[in-house]
Amino acid sequence: MATPEDIISGLPELSWRSLTAPCNYAHFDVSISQAERRYPYVDGAGHDNTGVDPIKFSVLLYFLNTVEADSYPANWEEWKPALLDGSSGNLDHPVLGIVRARVLSWHVELTAAARAGIVVSVHFTQTR
Repeated sequence: MATPEDIISGLPELSWRSLTAPCNYAHFDVSISQAERRYPYVDGAGHDNTGVDPIKFSVLLYFLNTVEADSYPANWEEWKPALLDGSSGNLDHPVLGIVRARVLSWHVELTAAARAGIVVSVHFTQTR
């Protein structure tokens, strides 16, 4: 039977701008813009498809030395400036493939339970 350590050490890696980190989840949301048209004296509305909105991505990255050697602080110190600089890059998503993405926000979880590093939640948006 697999132990929790075996399971967590087998996490897939997420890649963004040639940086990689073990990833626990890579959620994404897709919405489609619909321009609404109203008609006098007619209930309801008509809609025109104006395309897919930018896809939003949320990922949970592990910078934990128990998951990957030298993940913290070494790998984290490579990711941190990239998360702060605001520029876009290719995100290799496990389902959607390569998507151009830009960071919207990120959150660091530093807890006593994870003394081998940090867990970082990053929110991306698709960009051109």
